Parts: sequence; C-alpha cells; structure tokens
Amino acid sequence: MTQGGRRFKKHDYHKKKYSNPLFNNKKTVSFSFVKLLAKINFKSTFVFFIVFILIVGAIWFFTFSNYFRIQNISLTIPSKYSQAEINQLVWQEADGKALFFSKHNILFFNTENIRNLINNRYTVSNLKVVKKLPNKILISFEDKVYKILWQEANLNYLISPEDGLAKSIDTNLIKVDGLPTIVNTGQIKIVDNKLTDTKLVTFIFTANMQLAKNSKFKIENFRVGDDIGLIEVKFKDGPIVKLSTEENLDKQLEKLYNIINLKLKDDFKNKSYIDVRYGDTVYIK
Repeated sequence: MTQGGRRFKKHDYHKKKYSNPLFNNKKTVSFSFVKLLAKINFKSTFVFFIVFILIVGAIWFFTFSNYFRIQNISLTIPSKYSQAEINQLVWQEADGKALFFSKHNILFFNTENIRNLINNRYTVSNLKVVKKLPNKILISFEDKVYKILWQEANLNYLISPEDGLAKSIDTNLIKVDGLPTIVNTGQIKIVDNKLTDTKLVTFIFTANMQLAKNSKFKIENFRVGDDIGLIEVKFKDGPIVKLSTEENLDKQLEKLYNIINLKLKDDFKNKSYIDVRYGDTVYIK
C-alpha cells in the first residue's frame, strides 16, 4: 500500500492468536522411563543399596539370629545350693521381653534382674552374674558368712559385717564361740533381718581384728547404745575402752596401744575405763 510516496506494510490481525496468561492450559506431563534412567547415578545408588543391605543384615544378626541366643549357663556355687533352681531362675528371666526383643538373646538379657532374684531367694555373698559373648551366662557366689554375734532385747543374731544382714539364732543350738559379740543396750537396731547401721558393725569388726592381732588382752564384748558413735570395748578382767565411729580408728587404737604397752603395762587391768575418742587426749580412770 502506497500513501504520499511511502509504502506501508499491511498487517492482518485476524491471523494472530491471543491467550490470557491466567487461563493457560496445563501442559501434559508424560513419564519417560528412559529419561529417568538417564538421570540416575548408578554408582551412588549401588553404594546406597549395599549400605542398606549391610544395616538390615547387622540388625538381623544382632537381634534375631541364633548366634547370640543363650546356650550355656555356667555355675560356680556351693554344693548346698541347687543348680537346677538357679538355672530355672535364668530361663525365667530369659523368657521375658526387652521392649519387643527376646531376652533369650544375650544382648538383651538383664543380669541385674538375676542378681535380685538370687539375693531375694538365697543368702549369699560375692554374687557375680556375667554375660560372656556370644551365648554364655556365668554365675558365681559364696555362702553368706556371719562373723559377728549381736545381742539385743534378749535375742541373738548372727551378723554379716559386709552388708549388715542378720539371722536370728538360738545360741543353745548353734556354736558361736570365737565370734566377736556386740551387746546393744539401746533402741532396737535390727529391722526386717538387717542392721539399720552397717557402718557401726563394720567399724567394730575391723576394730576386733586389729585388737586381737596387736593386744595381749582378750575382749569380752563390744557394747553400743543410744549415744551416737560411741562404742565400748569391754576387756576380760580389764577396763572398758571407749571408741568413736566418728573418729579415725587407726589413730584411736594407736593411742590405746601406747597406753597399754608403755604407760600402764601391768596396771591396765586395774583401770575402770580408758577413753581415746578425743584428738591426742586420753582419759583414764
């Protein structure tokens, strides 16, 4: 088209296609397995697969395989105790569950529960329950040894100095010669077959061993009451020696040995009491 000597290009707007961007048709998504394979890193995938297999295998091996299943129970115990009963306690514990895992698997077996079961049924000492991988339980203990005679409220008890366990006895039926004797003149100290103050009996047991080894004078008995920390040692044909559980035992006995061997010598039996509880001071009457 020419107008005023110029040529203009004629546009045909009818052939244009217009679209509203707000109403565009969604593109059709097509899955291409070939394109997916092209994007996969086969090396990384292989490593991941191997790691996954190893983790699953390890979980199965440690939790469900028979490798860690308890096969043997080894007992080292005094002959007076029934091995069949101890074995039964072990299998009783193994029949339980730890969450949803069987305790027949030694990794989930609870040794503390077995210790409690044995201690509740028997009176023993030095109890050990050990898991020996992959499938063995070791149990050992010794018979409880009562090394002290305790007297209170007209009753007699045998006491274990390690834990204060008490066993009521009739001294007419049981031989107690040679055992250190403790006479309690105060409030009852044995409750539910156990001494309420284990520190007290341990202190006395140690004192008795040292005095028996280092003194030529024989001990008649030890006496305790309601005075906190006070222990009286009554020597046969001799004085009462006052000790304190609140003070160092070795230091108190060292003072006593010096009094017996150096100061009093043959006059020791003529004294009423010797008090070695306070520092470097000794009271003698």
